[in-house]
Amino acid sequence: MQELFEILHNLLVSGQDALLVSILAESGSAPRGAGAHMLVGANGRLCGSIGGGNMEHQSEKLAKDLLQQRRSLLQEYHLSHDLGMICGGEATVFYQFIAAENTDMRALTDSALRLIKADKDLWLIIRLKEGAEWQMGLYSREEGLQFLSLDMEVLQPCLKCEPKSYRLDGADYFVERIHYAARVLIFGGGHVAQALVPLLAKLGFSCWVMDDRPQFATAGLFPEARRAICGSYEDIAEHIEIRPSDFVVVMTHGHSADYLVQKQAMQASPAYIGVIGSKNKVNTISEWLTAEGFTPTEITRVHAPIGLPIGAKTPAEIAVSIAGQLIQVRADLTNQ
Repeated sequence: MQELFEILHNLLVSGQDALLVSILAESGSAPRGAGAHMLVGANGRLCGSIGGGNMEHQSEKLAKDLLQQRRSLLQEYHLSHDLGMICGGEATVFYQFIAAENTDMRALTDSALRLIKADKDLWLIIRLKEGAEWQMGLYSREEGLQFLSLDMEVLQPCLKCEPKSYRLDGADYFVERIHYAARVLIFGGGHVAQALVPLLAKLGFSCWVMDDRPQFATAGLFPEARRAICGSYEDIAEHIEIRPSDFVVVMTHGHSADYLVQKQAMQASPAYIGVIGSKNKVNTISEWLTAEGFTPTEITRVHAPIGLPIGAKTPAEIAVSIAGQLIQVRADLTNQ
């Protein structure tokens, strides 16, 4: 969503209208689920996707027409009957017109980008009103509800759920969590980290990389990372505060360093800890941690060896397995 808001902001500042295409609901076999977005300008799709194929092609065409008409539209699709797609299924799509002259929308994009870059939990709330121009709001715990007026007692139960439409205060709204506050703290800037960070950045994770070797902790090596830090693993807190919402990925250049990082991470109790290595290494470090007084329950909370069991061997494959596990854990946390 950061890329979408950046492009939308630049579009509005340059005086160009836009149209946001959003999947609100799906059933059966549909290419993308609720919360998929596509931003369309006068010349067509600018970023995002609602699933590709004929559905996206027809949606882009309709979006360009609605952009010229300067209006919004709620559309129901049966993918077989309406679009000739053999996958079947149904989808509800909202086409929302956004006028360049609306200064509130520029302010909303500014606020969204600021909160995303600050790694804050953020929800997007869209008023589902056909014909009219955009009505959107943002919600964050730090700044509350912006750009919409809704009863917070009514809205609050919707802020922990999957992307979904609700009837709130007599009107229909789509509520979606568009940014999760968790950072991915990666300890060790070797080959796997170098493959993992670009992948996680594309998946909406905010990555921080720390290594005790200066050549493996540079912005040049990790341009997609939010921060690259060089420091001793002896006292991580001097450089990074591990928060309860963080994901910790441990893959330093040696067993002893992994142990130091894992021990400090377990003391901080983040949302996720994953440690790279063989089962023999995992067992050895578990013995060391037991001797330090950690309980079996605390030790088994750690994902070790890290990643989903997909038979990964190369750094790129291991990065995919780790990313898959982080997506899985994030989805579970998001829907709690």
